[in-house]
Amino acid sequence: MKDLKKIYELIPQRLPMVMVDEHLHTDKKKTLTRFAVLPDSMFCEDGFLTEAGILENMAQSAATRLGFLYKMKGGIPPVGIIASLQEILIHSFPKPGDDLITEITFNDEIMGITLVDCKILCNNIEIAFCKMKILLRK
Repeated sequence: MKDLKKIYELIPQRLPMVMVDEHLHTDKKKTLTRFAVLPDSMFCEDGFLTEAGILENMAQSAATRLGFLYKMKGGIPPVGIIASLQEILIHSFPKPGDDLITEITFNDEIMGITLVDCKILCNNIEIAFCKMKILLRK
């Protein structure tokens, strides 16, 4: 179930652009989020979540990580801008009714650029992966 109040504390997106339902976990290296694909999502076409929707879910999941860490320190979450996407692999496209778990693995932060690996699981099967560089706007 989407808890928009909690999600809004972590990411700048608002409906209808919200592609994360729940922030499940964040530790030093990893963040986990959940998203239920709905048929009326602006990123669903012909019965499937599009590539843009998959990548947006990854980006927002990475944003929940940054938002959570800043919030824990008493700060205001910064706005992140995708600087690059690399090694994009989409094995299958989820359909409405599918529940996605997105795993963000923190690799490094260099000169204000956060480097992460993004992986989406559907029914415990990896369906998408990419490497992302996020520039923080402060």
